[in-house]
Amino acid sequence: MKKRYALIPLVVVLIVVVLWFLLFRVPIRIATMSETVMPHQWGLDVGPSVLGWSSHANDSRERNGYIYMRDERPEGGNKPLWEFALTTKSRLSAVTAQDLRCPFYGMDDSRGPSVFGDAWADGAAILVLEGQIFFARLVSDRSVVYVIRLAKQGGNGSSRGTMRIEYRVFSGQPSNEPR
Repeated sequence: MKKRYALIPLVVVLIVVVLWFLLFRVPIRIATMSETVMPHQWGLDVGPSVLGWSSHANDSRERNGYIYMRDERPEGGNKPLWEFALTTKSRLSAVTAQDLRCPFYGMDDSRGPSVFGDAWADGAAILVLEGQIFFARLVSDRSVVYVIRLAKQGGNGSSRGTMRIEYRVFSGQPSNEPR
């Protein structure tokens, strides 16, 4: 009889963990592109828009790519589209909603070079390393933040590039309007 009562706390904990996992966990989404399979891709569909991308000098030691702040599609007119922020987090699961209350930087932001350093690319893109996590939000909807990890970066020189990202979507965030 005592053994049955000893299992009750274990069952309660198990139920709480399962409910938390099902109700509160933010799912990880995956998006992949390959210019070899489909030439002239401008980036990946993230939310209602395209996150522009191009490969950089890639070799076995340096795997990175440019993520664009502007609308890269031909019909986009290179207008400002995304704002970015950096994080020191190394796992998507480690990012909390509190981490997203940080300054974001958009196209031609004068603070960009001091914040991003050498990763600030002409005020229209940032250079992201394979495995790096960054935050992105659309200029038109600052209440939704995408926590993005550049999971795989491929391609170099004359060969076409490939990219895979993993990301989580956090809705209802404070806008943190740029200064």
